Amino acid sequence: MPRVVVHSGGYRQANTSRSRDWRQLMRKLEKESESQVTLQAIRTTVCADTKAAFVLDLREVFPADVGDYIIYEMSSCIPRIFLDPTPESGHIARVLYSVDHAKSFLRKFDDRLRHLDDVDKWLEETRVQMRAIAQHASCCARWTCLRLQAEIQDRRERRANEIIAKLTELGFGLEVAFAREDVLLHGLVNMKDPLTPLGWEHIKGELVAYMHEIRKMRKERNMVLSGRYAQLFDVANRLACTQGPGVIVPHAVDFATMGPVATLIHNSPISKEIEEEYLEQVLIGRIPVWRELADEKLVGLMSSALIQVTRLDLHRASTFFMQAGNPASCVSYPQVLNSFVFRTNKRQINEDDEADMPRRYFHCAPWLDCEDIVFAEVKYSFAVNLLVTWRYPPYIKSDDMDRQQLFVTCAQCEPDHVRARGAISVYTWRAMLQGQHVHSWEVLTGCQALKAADALARYIELSPLPRWCTMCAEVFTSSAHWHTIVASCALFARPSRFNHGSAATMHTTDTYSKDVDATPPKDPKVFTVDPDLEVDVQKAQEPPHSEWAKAAAEWSAGDSARPAGAKPSQGGSSKTN
Repeated sequence: MPRVVVHSGGYRQANTSRSRDWRQLMRKLEKESESQVTLQAIRTTVCADTKAAFVLDLREVFPADVGDYIIYEMSSCIPRIFLDPTPESGHIARVLYSVDHAKSFLRKFDDRLRHLDDVDKWLEETRVQMRAIAQHASCCARWTCLRLQAEIQDRRERRANEIIAKLTELGFGLEVAFAREDVLLHGLVNMKDPLTPLGWEHIKGELVAYMHEIRKMRKERNMVLSGRYAQLFDVANRLACTQGPGVIVPHAVDFATMGPVATLIHNSPISKEIEEEYLEQVLIGRIPVWRELADEKLVGLMSSALIQVTRLDLHRASTFFMQAGNPASCVSYPQVLNSFVFRTNKRQINEDDEADMPRRYFHCAPWLDCEDIVFAEVKYSFAVNLLVTWRYPPYIKSDDMDRQQLFVTCAQCEPDHVRARGAISVYTWRAMLQGQHVHSWEVLTGCQALKAADALARYIELSPLPRWCTMCAEVFTSSAHWHTIVASCALFARPSRFNHGSAATMHTTDTYSKDVDATPPKDPKVFTVDPDLEVDVQKAQEPPHSEWAKAAAEWSAGDSARPAGAKPSQGGSSKTN
């Protein structure tokens, strides 16, 4: 039978019988009945709270799980007790109680052992119970550790957020955003102590000096990135000029959004320069991928067009400038769509069918949910190129827009021979629908020139678009050729989608008037630009700017005096700001 030994200040092995051990325990406890003692059931540990500490080590004479069970029983019947869970031995009871309570418990426990019929069965049940208690104690220990870690992390985050807020108030918001991880790992920030006003005054000077160092690093990095972007634009422009005629390459902005190029610019070491030859090789390697994606995109977009074309014909038009990353938004990127498949020879059409001339259908920019644009037939074959000028690119500030120049090269001339220069103010769809007057600029090279610009201008002249769209088309005219830059609002609208009413006037000539279907079909009231934006078209076709309204009135007065069949004014002298 297990034996119980109680002693003061250490341990000794007892060889007496169980009843003698119990009697010694009782006599020892009776001697100390006048005072409060601490019985601490932790092995090899003497309580440091009292000088005369009794250590009750039941595991020295009982099996480990049975000794734990006795301690657990003591914790349930003796007041002022708490348990210390330890992974290796389950619940260890640290007991603070009087000797009278200890004597009472030990007497009851002795009586219980005396009246047990099957001690082995009781021991087995006790072992099973204590294993469950030990498992529960281990779970409690892990949960306590995790909870403590979460509390400490929460205190660290609160301190870091308070420090970041104070640094932002001091004008270091950009520096914190630039090196946020380094700031959070700073020794004065990554602490669990709460931030007090006095504590902030102690660490303020050191943190401000650290922010100045980060500001210097940020300026150096911005200078390096600016130089790399300038290098990218130079290489992209040179690459576009060195390509053959009719070969269109991505714009520099599109190059900058490509994954390998962006990684090369941003992730290269600051101290390392990017060689132009290597950068040019990277850009050349991305052109075929860009063309394949453009062809696939174009095939999907043109599949619903109202004209019978083959897949091979659609693959020929690999000139679709799609916006990388998010094609659902219409900002910052010029979109060019060259269609060499919409060619019809006038000689292939019978004279009897001249009244029913075939019409061109362009499914232009369908991510804006636009309908097909109808193009009137002309007397000779031509390839229509549509240049859509979006809002100004993100790398050009709005204050610098007036200093930009627009270059349009006539496709029927030599690339370096004839050029028309000027400036144009256009409404993009998003800017127009928001009632903002936005300047949009783009520089065109010879390979990106507008082909058959005269036919496109005649289409704009003949189409029943709002007058302010026609004004945009007639700003750039010259005596030799039509040099036309067309606003997105003039091209991204099927004429029949507008509710023209009696105010709309057709600009017709004796040559092309029969080629245009001026009868508008169904006329919905709402034109959807994107899934989250719906705008009243009747309000959209009205010039939202007072200067445009004044110019439209002058233009209307000029149209009333223009003879039928006359061309618009030449020379491009009129500018609209």
